[in-house]
Order: sequence, then structure tokens, then C-alpha cells
Amino acid sequence: MKLIIADITRANLGTEQSLVNSILERYESHNNIVVYIYSLLEQLIDENIVTDRFKIKKVDPAEISFLTTMISSDLDAELNKSEDNTAIIVSFHSFVLTLASRYTNRVSAITWKEVLGRKLVNSGGWPEQLMPIDEAVSVLVDAMNESNSISRQSAQRASDLRSLLVNKDSRFNKSNPVASKTGLIKSIVNEAEERKLVHTFHNGTDPNYYIWLAGDFKSKAQINSTNFVHKGSISGQYIEILKGDGLGPFSGIRHKLFNSIEELIGRELGFIETNALINQAVATVKSEFENNNGVHLNYPWRRVRSFLLKLLSRNEVLLNIDEKPFRVTFSNLSTPVTGLVSNWRTILDSDLILALIENGVQIQVGEIQQLSGALFYDRDETSEQNVIKLIEYLLNRKLVVDINCTLNIG
Repeated sequence: MKLIIADITRANLGTEQSLVNSILERYESHNNIVVYIYSLLEQLIDENIVTDRFKIKKVDPAEISFLTTMISSDLDAELNKSEDNTAIIVSFHSFVLTLASRYTNRVSAITWKEVLGRKLVNSGGWPEQLMPIDEAVSVLVDAMNESNSISRQSAQRASDLRSLLVNKDSRFNKSNPVASKTGLIKSIVNEAEERKLVHTFHNGTDPNYYIWLAGDFKSKAQINSTNFVHKGSISGQYIEILKGDGLGPFSGIRHKLFNSIEELIGRELGFIETNALINQAVATVKSEFENNNGVHLNYPWRRVRSFLLKLLSRNEVLLNIDEKPFRVTFSNLSTPVTGLVSNWRTILDSDLILALIENGVQIQVGEIQQLSGALFYDRDETSEQNVIKLIEYLLNRKLVVDINCTLNIG
């Protein structure tokens, strides 16, 4: 028999039923499914589907640290019944998914993204076509200031945040398909909370939650100041350092730029000059966002072009007519580009890590998740593996060295 453990304790409010439906559909032939959900939120699940094959286990939000103990207990009980029994864990939490490694060949772990076959907003993939995440956080803070939500007593209900944001910026209106995606508001709140700009509170009896400002932030300059970044998340610090060095990282559109470069070179068959390639790549991504979403984008496209230009000036990834790699300089802006070196994406992405180290950042082995958040705006297992591969590339090229579990210039 196979036990299916579906952990939805980190789900966006209101998505619980759809997640359960996805599990029941994916594992329709299985009769042993256990869903972990926060206490009181179980009332959001249709009670008619709770049967012998499907059970709900409630988790007190104040005891989330015991979640792995609870799940381990279920796994042990099931696996001890028979040597043939196995299990699958589905969760948003990486610390839950790692439980599988304790049970050699008997327990496997998959993310909700794999189950749903699409990328959830709350597990990463902020829609940059709406606006940069920094701007979204700034709008939230401004709206909270204007509503005087500066203490727990004057906190805003999460369900009221959409109206507050729309009053400040019409792009948050649900008529905009990009802004209507499930979990978008919660993503902004999560980011603001990680940056220590807001506090949130869940009283345990109301499926809603409350939010108020963590300090007196009166301007965008304060929100994005160096002092703020120092107090904020490690991912935020990495992003600000790269920004200050003109290196994006433009996590939401960087790979779209890469895709555009590849398509343009393939289409033009060596008849596109370096400068035109950069300009057209940026213009293509900009046009794609505006055509697909029909919204005006207040996005720093000039900075995007400068970022792409600088990244290509630091690395020999473009091929000239003699199929020799070159980096962009003043003297070769008119040089026709005929191709790309085989691992050019790895080179460019890993260069962002190298740039951080060049700026004095000491990246420690325990900060892979934060680095993943900065480079890919995603902290899921796939993004973390991508970061590990980039670091391995830098180590193999001896561009960096590992000294006492900290990356240093090689």
C-alpha cells in the first residue's frame, strides 16, 4: 500500500480545496491519503469528500515546528506495517520534503508545482510584467501609511488589501489578468514581511489574517535605502548589491532576455550586429509583456538594456563570424553575431554570483536558498539545484574557492 501525505499548511488562503482536488485526481487509485492543514481551515474543505481513503489532520499554526514530527509518525506507522509499503510526500515546505531522505527508497518527495503542472505565485515566479516586486512592496507600504495601519490595533484585514492597493495603483485591479492571479497579494505581503517592513497576525479562529507596518516608512527612498536592506532579507541584500553594480538581476525577465537573444541569432543567421541584438532582445521582451497583458508597464527598460550590455561585456559568450567567442566592447558593437558558446546561460547566471563575491559578499553554504531567491525569485528545490550547479561551475573553473564553507575569489 502507498501512503500519500499532502501538506497544505503553506497554501494561499482560499486555494485549499483546489489543492485537495488536485491530489485526489492525481492519486485517484490510492486509498490512503492524509492531508495536513492548519486548524480551523479544515472547514474550507468540502466535508463530503472526507472518506476512508481521505483523512484530514489539523496542525496548530503555533506548533508548525512539530509538523515534521507528526508526518514522521505517520510514515513510521505505515512503513512498519509491511516492507512493501511506500509513501509520497507533497509539500510547499523544503524542510518537510527532506524527510524523504530518511527512508531509503521507500519515500519520495514532490513539490506542489509538480502536482499542479504550473508555477504558483506563492512558490516564486513574481509576475514582473505587472511591475517590479520592489515597486509592489513600495505601493503596499504607501497604502498602509495612508490608512494609518501602524499598529496591531489599527491593522488591516488581508481581505481589504486589494482595495487599498487599487486605490494607490490601478494596475492591481482584478480586471488586469496579471493582477488577478491567485496568491499575488500574499506574495507581496510575504516579501514585505521578509524585508521586515510589516507584521502579520493570525488569531487562529479567523481564516483571514491582519497586517500592519513594522515602522515609520514615509518614502520609497526609505524602503529601498541601504540601511533597510541591511535589516532586511539576505536575498534583498544580494539584489541591492547587484543593482548597485548595474547587474540587475531582473530575476523575472532575465531568462526571457536570454530566450530572445537565442531566437534572434537563430533567425538572423549571423546578420545581426551586437548592438542591434541587445536592443532588439530588450524590445522583444518589452513588447511581449505589453501585447500579452494590455497594460502600461512602469518598468526600467533602459536599466534592463544596460544590465544586459554589462553582463555581455563581462563574459565571452557571443561568437563572431570566425566562430570565436568575444565579450562586448566599444570596438565590436557593430560586429555580426553568428552564435553562442554552448554553456552561455550558465556562464551569465554564474557571473552574478561571482559579482557578489567580487563586491565582498561572503556566501556561506547555508545561504543557497537566499541566493536562489535573489537570482531566480524562487526558493523551491529546482531553483536551489540551479544555484548549486552554478556554484559547481565556478568551482570547477577555479573562479571561486571554498574556504571553510564560504565562497571566495579563486
